[in-house]
Amino acid sequence: MISSNIICQLKPAEYVKHPFPFNYCVGDRVRLGKDYFQFTKIGALQYVVLKPLTAIASFILSATGTLGETDPFRFDRGYLYIVTINSISQALAIYCLLLFYTVMRTELQPLDFVSKVWMKCRYNHVSVYD
Repeated sequence: MISSNIICQLKPAEYVKHPFPFNYCVGDRVRLGKDYFQFTKIGALQYVVLKPLTAIASFILSATGTLGETDPFRFDRGYLYIVTINSISQALAIYCLLLFYTVMRTELQPLDFVSKVWMKCRYNHVSVYD
């Protein structure tokens, strides 16, 4: 299994520094090991679960007329809450992917991962805000 191979490569006694600017607000470093890998995996995959749920909630709220996207700062409408949940979820997922890449950079180097993702996003017009 891929995850067990990755965990074997992470030595529990090692630490990694948080990427900038998170090193100023989260702490200086994080300890590697099984808990680190679980955190990054769950943190990245939580967006895969939350995004469809918020899309369904948006559809239901829109059908009932309580979404309120024309007046987004009303607390009695759902738009503000859905946007907040999506934004926090996206930020956590990106942070976890960045933290994972910080540790696994040398293992991913032969795959030329970053340039492939950049080119795919650039030529497919993928937006971060979708």
